[in-house]
Amino acid sequence: YATGASVHEATGAAVAVGFSAGNLRPVAEELRAKFPALHIVIAGDNDKNGTGQRAALEAARTIGALVAIPTTEGRDWNEVHQVEGLGAVRAGIEAAREPDGDPRTEEGAHLSHEGGDTAVCRTSRTVAAGPTPLLRSIPPPDPFPIDALGAILGPAARAIAEVVQCPA
Repeated sequence: YATGASVHEATGAAVAVGFSAGNLRPVAEELRAKFPALHIVIAGDNDKNGTGQRAALEAARTIGALVAIPTTEGRDWNEVHQVEGLGAVRAGIEAAREPDGDPRTEEGAHLSHEGGDTAVCRTSRTVAAGPTPLLRSIPPPDPFPIDALGAILGPAARAIAEVVQCPA
């Protein structure tokens, strides 16, 4: 939770928290499924054992996201916030990169369900997908059978439709 709170406070972005390295990929996959056009940054931990880095890179590769990992070993983004301030967190998230293999983070890393809290966040560089319509689209209705109104009402309905210029 703390990592997500720090990332949100620094960037103003919406944040989803995975709470553990093992849960990061499923959370990222769920977000990608719900928001296919969203620009996502995986904000992982820089764990001494490499768990956070490995999980963040794997999640980012899986969903086509960027990854941001603190440069100081043993820190997460909340610790960066506490030690270096929100500006450092914002700069780190804005410097997110493609998850190409970084030997420093891949070597000896293993994925487990333990480790610090990690976050998936949306940055200010969101790709706008456009507004979501509130109503489902429906086909246009069939024209009203004016002739079914009979000999008196049918011509009256046609005359009214012509005067008010509505489709007949």
